[in-house]
Order: sequence, then C-alpha cells, then structure tokens
Amino acid sequence: MSNRPHRTRAFGRLAASLLCLLLLPSCLTQALWEADTESLSAPKLVAAHTERSDGNLDHTESAVVWRGLEGGEVWARPTGPDAELVMTSLSYAKFCEVQDATLDWSRVTCDAEVLQESSHLELILRLQRAEVAEAISELDLTPAALAHVRAGTSVDQHVPLVFRQAAFQLSAIDVNWLADRQGALTVGAMVYVDAAGEPMFTGELAGYKSIARPNLSQRLEELARARLVVRLDGGTTPVLLRLRPDHLWLVSMLRVIGGRAVLRVPVTLLTGETGKPAIGSQNVSATYVQQVTRYQRGRIENERMSIWGKIALTPVTLAIDLVLGIAWSAVFGSDYNDDDDEREDLQTRPSSHDAGPRRPGESEQQWRARVHAWQTGGR
Repeated sequence: MSNRPHRTRAFGRLAASLLCLLLLPSCLTQALWEADTESLSAPKLVAAHTERSDGNLDHTESAVVWRGLEGGEVWARPTGPDAELVMTSLSYAKFCEVQDATLDWSRVTCDAEVLQESSHLELILRLQRAEVAEAISELDLTPAALAHVRAGTSVDQHVPLVFRQAAFQLSAIDVNWLADRQGALTVGAMVYVDAAGEPMFTGELAGYKSIARPNLSQRLEELARARLVVRLDGGTTPVLLRLRPDHLWLVSMLRVIGGRAVLRVPVTLLTGETGKPAIGSQNVSATYVQQVTRYQRGRIENERMSIWGKIALTPVTLAIDLVLGIAWSAVFGSDYNDDDDEREDLQTRPSSHDAGPRRPGESEQQWRARVHAWQTGGR
C-alpha cells in the first residue's frame, strides 16, 4: 500500500513527458518537413535575336534614311532636345565628319504584349578644327582690330545678345584644342570683326535688329555674319585665333573630347517614306541593328527550402523540441504531482466514519475522543 502513491506519481510524470515529446515536434521539426513549395508566375526568356545590316546613312531636312547595301531602307525622324543638332551636324559636312553611324531598333515582348520598344540614332563625329578656328598673326589684322586686341577689349553691352552668348561659350570649350597648344591658356581679348576685318559692335547698336528667340538655324545664320578674333595668353607668346562664331556655337553644344564627339538621340521610325529622295551630301557608313527579345510567362515551383537544408536543420530542431519537452514536463509534471499528492492525502487520511458509529452506552464525548485517537494513530 505504501508504494502505490509513488508508482502513480512516476506514471503521471512519464505520461506528461511522452505527451510533450509527441506534441512539441509539430512546432519545429514537423513544421520544417511540412514546408512545401510555392508556385510563382514569372517570365522566362525564350529567344533573343540580334541582326546587324550594313549600309549608308542619308538625310532630308527633317529625317534620316538608312539604305542597306543589299537593299531595303529605314526612315527615321530624330526627336528630343538634340534633334536639330543632329540634322545640323549632318548638313555641316565641312564642320564635322560623321565617321560612323548606328541606327538601332529594339523590342521586348512577353507573350503577345510589347513591354518595351525603342529606336536610337548614334553618330560618331570628328570635328574639323580648321573650320572652327585658324591661327593668325598681328599682320592679318587691320589697325583698328589690332588696337582692340592689344587693349584687351572684351564683349560688353554693345554686343548683341546672340554674339555675346557665343563669345561666352569659350569658357566651356577646350581652348587648348582650338589653339593646338599645351599649357594653361586664358582669354586676354575678344573682338568681333566683319568680312573686311573691321571691328563690329564697338558703338551703339542703333539700327541693328536681332532675333529675340532664334532657333538653331536662325542663330547659326546670324552668327555666320561675323568672325571673332581672340587673344589667348599664358604661353611664351600670345596666340591669336580667328573663330567662326556659328561653328563655335556648335562645338559648345557637343561634348568634345580630343576633337571627337558622340551624339545619341531617340528617333521615331517612319512608314510610307520609301522611295523619296534624300539631300545628304556625306557618304556615311551606317549599321542598322535590330534586337528582339521574347519572354513567355510560366509557372515555376519555388521550393522554400531544399531537402539538404531540411536535413541539416533537423538535429537543431529536434534538440530544441527535446529541451522544450523536458521544460514543459517539468512545469506540468510538478503541477500534476501536487494534485496527486493532494489526492493521496485525501485518500489516506482517516475519516470519522472509519472509527465507526457511537456504541451503545457511549457518550458523545467518549465517541469524539475515540474518533480523534483513530485519526491521529493514537498520538
């Protein structure tokens, strides 16, 4: 009878521990192995094709045309802020040589949907320095122009705005390239002269009319009326240059490095222009590049964790589950033992009924004393 409570408590702790170990793995280990894959919709590359065709580039007043060596032609109109500069560069053959040109068209599709489509024209230019500036000496100047150069004359409010803006662009241009000299050169004097070499804009501007907001063609036409004589200081002797203001303005619009510049502008492909004559005077080699990239949507299975990853993590999750199981068993097993002990006390504690009822002739006081002795074991 005395070993029964101990067996009951041991059985309760074992049952609680088994219950914890059976339930807890479902929190980590079981969840780890029940992690399934997820299905995603994603585009998949199915084809990428690039075709290059050689030909020549020609142009009209507002469009360019590529004509293939093996036939075929593509018409396009430059767009964007540099569109007019592109057409002007193609027209000014003496100012710059177009060494190469590329007309490219690309399209990206997904199923039947066009995701992206673009067309660009890229020109590689070689600037002709002699068409921008020429080196001169004091003997090439008239006495009046020479006096202004020696006096260090510069542009002022008497110079029209269009010419004043062109002269100010010298600060943004590589003057060493213009002068074909090395060293730190600075502008010491500037004076505009006319076709006869006489100074211009040295007095009031009475009677001179200038376009308020000229476009590029109008600006270049107005600047072509004069020449700009510049004295550059910084070397052993001053350098005298005679510049074409119109070509100077074009140089300022280009990013020139070592006499070369690259122009890349978006274009709009034209239809219905085939067969029209062009007016281009340059025989420009050009390449037409067509790029087509096709994607297709499909379902892909993205496994959240590989089988090797699950195997690697299983010992860790089992260890965590075991520790949590023991902790849970300790907590809930202790509560269970307390309840068991309480029930044992209730079961083993003598009651008044075990002492029996009052006997015949036994007073109530005698009966109570007998019950007390029974419950206390005679103590």
